[in-house]
Amino acid sequence: ILKAWDWNSDYLRQNRRTKSSGNYFLTRLSYLGDGFARLAFENHRQGKISKAELAEHLNIKARNLEKFESYIG
Repeated sequence: ILKAWDWNSDYLRQNRRTKSSGNYFLTRLSYLGDGFARLAFENHRQGKISKAELAEHLNIKARNLEKFESYIG
């Protein structure tokens, strides 16, 4: 049982260093869908919704909207 504990600890320690957490913006875009994200930005450009509303609809901080938009195809 002690050896199993050591192996598990080694495994967890090693994977903490090498494991990537992914890309937040691509994950967010995957959940929302490309069409929805484009439509939301288009409504913002047309003045139908504010920057704060856009950020709320996309569930992204307003300061990150430009970066998020760069991921839209």
